[in-house]
Order: sequence, then C-alpha cells, then structure tokens
Amino acid sequence: TAIPHLLGGMDSRSKAQQAPLATALLTAVMRCGVLDDSQLKGFDFARLPQAAETLLACAKDLFMVNPVQQAQDPGTIPIAAGLNAERQALVTNNGKASWISDKDALQTLKLNMVRIVGSEQAFPTEASDQLHERRFMALLCASADPYFQKVADYGKDSLKRMRPIDSESRLFVDMANTMILGTVATRDDAEAPRSPVAPAIRLRLLGFLSRSITAVSIYPQWIKVISECLFSTNSTAKLRQNAMIFLQWALNKAPEEQVLHAAPTLMKNIHQVLAESSAGGTLSMLNADTIRGASYVAWGTLVRRVPTLIQEDLDHLHSIFGAFETESATVRLSIQEALVAMLPAYKPQRISSNL
Repeated sequence: TAIPHLLGGMDSRSKAQQAPLATALLTAVMRCGVLDDSQLKGFDFARLPQAAETLLACAKDLFMVNPVQQAQDPGTIPIAAGLNAERQALVTNNGKASWISDKDALQTLKLNMVRIVGSEQAFPTEASDQLHERRFMALLCASADPYFQKVADYGKDSLKRMRPIDSESRLFVDMANTMILGTVATRDDAEAPRSPVAPAIRLRLLGFLSRSITAVSIYPQWIKVISECLFSTNSTAKLRQNAMIFLQWALNKAPEEQVLHAAPTLMKNIHQVLAESSAGGTLSMLNADTIRGASYVAWGTLVRRVPTLIQEDLDHLHSIFGAFETESATVRLSIQEALVAMLPAYKPQRISSNL
C-alpha cells in the first residue's frame, strides 16, 4: 500500500504541498479495502511516530466531516463542528473530493480509516503514551459519527480494545478542553480557530474529565467547559446533565483557591440554569427534574466550600426553602441535600434573628 509513503514528511511540506498529498492519502485509504494483519503491521507506527501523528490528525478531522448534497457548491459547504475552513478543505480537497458529496464513498473512506486507526497491528502497545492518546481521540470522534452507524460501532469496539486512557494525563486533558471549547486565534498561531466539537463528542469527553483531578486543577478551563456545555446553543439535555456532574466534581475536588475565585461565576451559572428551566425553555422540556435537582445540590456544595459567599445574605436560604413549595417531590430531595450542605455556613444566632 502507498499509505506509509504518502505520510512520510507530509507535515514538513508547505500548506500548498500538503493539500494534494492529503487528497492522495485519503484516496489511497478509500481504495485500499480491508488490509490484512501483515499489511497493517507494515505501517510500523510505533517506530514512525511523526507519520502516525499525521495520519491520526487527518483521521480525527475526517471523522468529524459530514456528507453534503451532491449539487452543493463547494464554497457553501458548512464547516463541520470541531474543524476550521483550512482543515476541512484539507480533508475534502476544498470540497471537491468525491467522498464529500457521495455518502457511500464517505462511509467507505471512514470505515477503512477507522480499521487502520483501530488496528493494534498498526498501532502496537509499545507505541508512546502521546500516540496512544491521540489515537484515542480519533477513535472517540469516530464512535460519535451521527451518519454512519458502522463507523460509530467500529470506533466503539476499537476503544474497548485499547488499553485504558489515563484521565490524569495533562496532554489528554488539554486535548479534551481544546476540543470542547474550540480554539481562538493568537498572534503566534499558525492555524485558524476551530469551533467546539459536536455535542455527542463533548458528552464522551466530559465523562473522562468528570473523574480527573487534573481536569479540575486547570483554571479557568474547567469553568469554561462547564459554561460551554451548559449554555451553548447546540447543547443537549444529556450534555447539560453531565455538565452538572462535572460541576459537582469540580466543587468537591478543585483546589480551594480556584473554587473561591470562581464562586461568583459558578453561583451565577447555577441560578441561570434554574431560571431558564423555570421560564419554560429547553431545559424544562428535557429531563428538567434531573438538571434542577443537580443545580440545587451544586448550590449547597458551593456554599459548603465557600461559606463566605452567603454568610451575610439570608436571601439564599429563603430562596431554597421557598423552592419546596414549587418543586416536584424528586427535586425536593435534592433541595434537602443542598440544605444539609449549606446550613453550617450560617451562624445559628443570625438565622434565629432573621427568620
């Protein structure tokens, strides 16, 4: 197969030279069919990490590309979530590649690519941790493919066969944060800003961050991740629920000085979730009780960690007691849990003199 030869030195070429090489590489992958073990082992990516990283970068971007209508003008193709115009152009030959407008061709290309990336012959266990984590991210994107179930299933199966990912790895957490938040342009950046990845990918990443101490020690990224997953326009009920789980994790595990600094913003976020759901927005229609209950528990946990936030303000206590009259029985259980957490923040004599 020509694939290893096309990968060699691709990253060292100019952008103008990379484009035809990327098209040739993806065309070769689309036409290669199902490779046998000896062919996959011949890639020898453990010994050629630069070539492996080039392939994984292309694969991750490819897995986020969506099919378009055949007659669509290449200049009007929407940029897929998680990409920028430059990277989408690279993996679609500026929107002119056959696979962008042919769903069957795109499925074939993605299936062949996920078989290579998911192969332990091509990526043996002795590959570096960095390569392992980049491979994991590519397969995670494949596992969330909304158009091709075969690609998603193969991605999920490949993830199960991989050795566990280290959720405390700084590289892994940084990549996850970047994918969830997108990137912004800086003077030194060679690459244009990328948009956040699709909600389904964010949801999977959030599951790993919600058990990572490293993730909640990087400030202000963790609070930005919470806000993005709670309030972005394309967020989903499941993503919001998991954002509340991550918020709880952060409130319990983040360093004290970070929680103290973030407390006003976190309280504002909690009240915004409650206000939006009570106003009849999307939150109230989609598993509102779960999200509202988690919001009250987060409220109580935040007060427990930062008692000075409300010690001189009994409005919080009045509000949370008042919620008993309006919330469902399920949510009232969460309110009780919140009260137990926050009551120690109040001086008994002040409560008795003001209630």
